[in-house]
Amino acid sequence: MDPLAFLGADGEMAGRIRRHDWAATSLGPPDGWPQSLRTVLRLALTTRHPMFVF
Repeated sequence: MDPLAFLGADGEMAGRIRRHDWAATSLGPPDGWPQSLRTVLRLALTTRHPMFVF
């Protein structure tokens, strides 16, 4: 199962997120990310309106 399937997008940024080695960061692997982060990422990557997360 793809731990980043929740992204629900196939654009350039979603691809970059999928290819990044998250285990090597303080955020850790995507399967341990909080639901709130997963939700906001999916929203930002699938909307047609400009958005960013900081």
